[in-house]
Amino acid sequence: MIACISFNKPFTPFILSPEERKEQGVRGIGIAHLEQYIRETLGKEIKALRQKGLVLLLDKAGCHGEARLRQAFEAAGVQIARFIYIPTQGAKRLSALDNALFHDFKVRVQAQGPVTVENGRTNMLSAWSSIEPSLIQSHYRHAGLMVSCDPYADCPKPSEHGHST
Repeated sequence: MIACISFNKPFTPFILSPEERKEQGVRGIGIAHLEQYIRETLGKEIKALRQKGLVLLLDKAGCHGEARLRQAFEAAGVQIARFIYIPTQGAKRLSALDNALFHDFKVRVQAQGPVTVENGRTNMLSAWSSIEPSLIQSHYRHAGLMVSCDPYADCPKPSEHGHST
């Protein structure tokens, strides 16, 4: 599953079943899947928001190459104003957000009963889509993330890490 959130809503996730991965001959979700998700789903939902100056916050995973992601978003009609790559130390701070959201998601999936091949995608989609904006915002606050804060404000070596405070 690839899933994204904004400060106030979950976006439709990309879910690939074990059977689909087997048919495609892949072990997990890769770069091509991420690009497909952006072009066909996420990009369209973001475009519908009609917001300018979008900033994409990413970890340094190999699939998060700026050129490829920018191209995928542009194919969906979305201009990303800025890509921010979270320093390794900063990514630790986001785990509070990731862990809390994943926990809520997992509890919601489990509450729907056993996950089977037949209901897995539907249960996951329903659970992710039902996460309320107030819960997302609560998790952002708990993780110390603010809409207009400087994610590098406490960096001890901004010039060495390629950003400034």
